[in-house]
Amino acid sequence: MKSLSKLITIILSLAIAGFFISCKSNSDDEEFYSINIVAPVVDGELSVDKKTAKQGEEVTITATPREGYVLKTLSVKDSASNDITVTNLKFQMPASNVNISVEFAAKSSASYTITVSTCENGTVTAAKDSATAGQFISLNNKPDDGYELREYIIKDANGNTLQINKLFGLVYFTMPASDVTVSASFTDCYVKIAYGIKYGTITVNKTDPEEGDIITINIEPKTGATLKTITATTKEGTEVTVTLADDKKSGTCTMPKSIVTITATFDGSYIPGSIVLSDETIIPYEENLKLTEQQKADAVAIICYNGTDILGIGLNDSKLLKWTETEAFATNYGTNLTSPFNTDWKIPNKKELSAVLKAKDIIDTSRELCNHSKLEKEYYWSSTADESDSNKAYFITGDGLIDSKLKTDSCKAFVIRDFTPAP
Repeated sequence: MKSLSKLITIILSLAIAGFFISCKSNSDDEEFYSINIVAPVVDGELSVDKKTAKQGEEVTITATPREGYVLKTLSVKDSASNDITVTNLKFQMPASNVNISVEFAAKSSASYTITVSTCENGTVTAAKDSATAGQFISLNNKPDDGYELREYIIKDANGNTLQINKLFGLVYFTMPASDVTVSASFTDCYVKIAYGIKYGTITVNKTDPEEGDIITINIEPKTGATLKTITATTKEGTEVTVTLADDKKSGTCTMPKSIVTITATFDGSYIPGSIVLSDETIIPYEENLKLTEQQKADAVAIICYNGTDILGIGLNDSKLLKWTETEAFATNYGTNLTSPFNTDWKIPNKKELSAVLKAKDIIDTSRELCNHSKLEKEYYWSSTADESDSNKAYFITGDGLIDSKLKTDSCKAFVIRDFTPAP
């Protein structure tokens, strides 16, 4: 009997121990959930005292607005987007990951001073002498006789330069949560680059030269474009002589005591994407180009490569052809076109075909402008036979893959033509 009693006692002891071990194990395996801060946090800082927490654990949030701002909203949501109650920047962790977001707002009552500095050779004015953060403050200036505004300079209380904005002739800045100082510089000797230059850019080595300084002008046409004219003119209308380098990639002029505006024109007729019409007119490619219905109907080719030669691609692809049929396709391509576009079309060789397909995106844009479909991602024959196998010729896919296949196989083809202008 005593033995049985001992056995029961041992079993009960083990069961109780197992119960506590089981409880401890469950506690140790309790799941942790992540605490995520939703970006971006603007005009302040947001942090939490832990990155993960168990269900029921208290989490503390710290939300610090930047100077001139206040906490507007604070939101804690679980993974199902349910709101979690926040009290005194603390909440109880649910059985879910949570996302914390915050919004700071400018103090509506905070007003900051706008100080306008005295300027040499002109005056500047601001629309207000004080403003709250976020307000738009417009600026005006009046140069002295013989001078012109060089630039506005707006700085906050920490010396940071603020951005100047322009809209429909209005010049303004956005008021920060800080006092600001407004000033401007005026000059009677300054170089400006004209607005609206197409198909190329020009830059100068100095914009604030002294009278008599030599100004170097850098000239950068777009690929395929060429410089037509470049001029430098004083504000009084006097032309300043520009001496061009032999390669027309740079020029120089001597700075007079005046405001000088430099402008240039470029011929963009032969930049890739330009559209050739049947009357030999070329419409230079540019973004947002629009064609009339007549121009679309008259389009015969698209400039697609500008290197040693200027090549244009015909707008009509072939159907599937054997390699031996491509020469006839090229020969007959211009049958329904007017002179000079009724002859001299050819199938591009391997090198030319590769160069053309590298410009596929811009070619496709111009083809669609002319009511033609994009180049397909098909195999396109080149005119180049495979040197290692006389039964094969090279083709290139619309994705740029180069390979060879039997001449009796079928691929599509397109034609090109030399559009290099006569010297």
